[in-house]
Amino acid sequence: MKKTVIITIAGISSRFSKSTGKDIHKAIYSDDNTNWTTLSHQLNLVKDDFQEIIIVTGHQHEKIKKYLESNFSNLPYKIIFNDHYIDYGSCYSLILGINAVSDDSRELLFLEGDLIFDTTTYKKIVESTDNVITSNNQLINSKTSVVFYVNEKKQLNYIYDTNHNLLQIKEPFLIIGNSGQVWKFINVDRLKKNLKNYGLHEYCGTNLVPINDYYKVTKFEDIKIIEFKHWYNCNTIDDFKKMKKYILQGE
Repeated sequence: MKKTVIITIAGISSRFSKSTGKDIHKAIYSDDNTNWTTLSHQLNLVKDDFQEIIIVTGHQHEKIKKYLESNFSNLPYKIIFNDHYIDYGSCYSLILGINAVSDDSRELLFLEGDLIFDTTTYKKIVESTDNVITSNNQLINSKTSVVFYVNEKKQLNYIYDTNHNLLQIKEPFLIIGNSGQVWKFINVDRLKKNLKNYGLHEYCGTNLVPINDYYKVTKFEDIKIIEFKHWYNCNTIDDFKKMKKYILQGE
């Protein structure tokens, strides 16, 4: 069975560039001669587990393309360019990635390109035969968190405030968690079929649109929640330093 991973790195890295004072794409940023980047870490992590690697780019596409050609020419990756990375939301990057998945792929892992997490938990996700959603061990904060919850009907839902102000759940819930922003889908055909119904409104939304649509019609018994022991999200140069220190010092 062919397995695919999608990594999305189309964003403009505005917070990261502001923290460094330069227009830098955080996915390929390296601060010394070790050449360690978040993208290199992710690719080295997934390369032995997936036969198809899809990387969705946007901002600084040509730089990323050259970086991949110089460092990862041996990997089975496809580069998909999101030409609406400025005016559309992250949903469109995921849609482009899903549309590029080969027809013979029957399992899909999606991870956002600014994440670093422990390999032990990663292996659990890869080895699971279920749909997987992930959680992290950080406090839920409306400024940064993507929250998932399970309502009394055992339906999974995601919420996120694009204005980074307040989060609100308007119904009773059984479970609530802070998303690890890594998902595993074992029904790729369902993901692809859902995309046919999307219009401009969805394209301009977050990647939670197709994710929500998929999991809302998935039985909760067929979903496994896996919590990362260690999880970092790279938004600033300080975040990058913490992530790099964690990886280079060993887990």
